[in-house]
Amino acid sequence: MTRFAGSWQLVPELSHYDQGGPPEFGRYLISTDAGMHKFRVIWRKDGRDFDIAFAAASDGSVTPCDFPGVDGFRLRQEDDALVSEALLEGQIVARALRRVSGDLMSVQQLNATPEGSWARIFQVYRRSV
Repeated sequence: MTRFAGSWQLVPELSHYDQGGPPEFGRYLISTDAGMHKFRVIWRKDGRDFDIAFAAASDGSVTPCDFPGVDGFRLRQEDDALVSEALLEGQIVARALRRVSGDLMSVQQLNATPEGSWARIFQVYRRSV
């Protein structure tokens, strides 16, 4: 988990979004405290600022939350990847798989759409100092 910890800056030109383009700005902050892995994602899209945060243990147990459309998160390590899933009534509504190589982190994300399919996002972040 320690290789994921830190501050990461979005590299928009290396990122792909099924629905629309990348945000103008993006930052990913990952830390560990008292056995919980904390995530904060900050971004600006179409002139609007967004900021979300969540935390979970990496043992696959569900951590309750109160985000719109999400009532729990779970986090686990899969080989060299860190995987999180957002749940609503026990069903996965979003999944993110993170991998680190050198000073880059890739994030492959699937988000459930209202039509019942999945929107794909592939993001690349560079470790910031």
